Amino acid sequence: RSDTGFRSAKSIVNNNNLCIVSTKNIDCQKKILSELKKNKKSILFLGNSQMGAINNFKSGDLSYISLLSKNLKSKKSTISIKGLWLPNANIKEFEIINQTLDKCDINTKLIMIPVFLDDTRINDIRDELDNYPSLICQKEKSINSVNSPNLSNIEKLNDSIKNRFKIFKDLDGLNEKFRIDIYKIRNYFFNIKPTTIRNIRKTSYEDNINSLSNIIKVRGNKELKTLVYIPPLLNSNNDGPIPYKKIDYINFKKQISKICKPQNCIYLNLENEVPTNLWGLKMSTNFRTQKEELDFMHFTGQGHKIFADKFSEIIKKYAKDIL
Repeated sequence: RSDTGFRSAKSIVNNNNLCIVSTKNIDCQKKILSELKKNKKSILFLGNSQMGAINNFKSGDLSYISLLSKNLKSKKSTISIKGLWLPNANIKEFEIINQTLDKCDINTKLIMIPVFLDDTRINDIRDELDNYPSLICQKEKSINSVNSPNLSNIEKLNDSIKNRFKIFKDLDGLNEKFRIDIYKIRNYFFNIKPTTIRNIRKTSYEDNINSLSNIIKVRGNKELKTLVYIPPLLNSNNDGPIPYKKIDYINFKKQISKICKPQNCIYLNLENEVPTNLWGLKMSTNFRTQKEELDFMHFTGQGHKIFADKFSEIIKKYAKDIL
């Protein structure tokens, strides 16, 4: 799944607080889940590349997850902050991660879920989540392989080929470049720009909304809270363009707020939390021009700092009654 905006930003693949969900990054994810199970005062953030990437990266910049964790530790808080993210994550994939927590016998009392209208346009589940519990749960063994639970047969074959033949070592990079070029060709012929209106895809939208309802319901049945929020969006607080029909965006927010029932869910609209001047630019996604484009998804390190401060306020307000 190509995300050229994500490619323009600095991504955080793994650290003590934050991991990208990938079959190449299993140990990091296991450590996250181990901490969630061990520390009953853990909060898990799920997200896409808005969480895991920093635009116009400067030395010393940290994601809002790491900044939030650092802030809480400085106040001697026992709350543990962890994050799992996927580029272009959809809510159906968040549901699989939540199901995995259940299968791993992890009952995290509070999970934070951003709901992006753009990501409801995606309906497929990526390969990284195939047999995810078998890869991640500490006590479970792989359905396909008892001896090598972390790699599929195809992955092992790919690695073997790459080790034997130097020409194939750059295969993944070449494949990614090819996908991005296809993306640019599409944008060129259909004159698609960052500000092009992205229409709702009804079937995909409904599937993702159903997944959100399922997450909230399943967790609510176990007396676990879910905090659902509308994430920051460039130009949401001014007259600048946004990539949706305004009526679609308004109705979307209304629907999310209705799904989030107070007894087991908290709904927040955080769309205006990152000021316009703290968003970055991304590389061109069109062969017509090499000029950098508006990036409606990723903000700068200073934007991450402001967002971390906001979550500090949110945790102070809600966590005492939940954790």
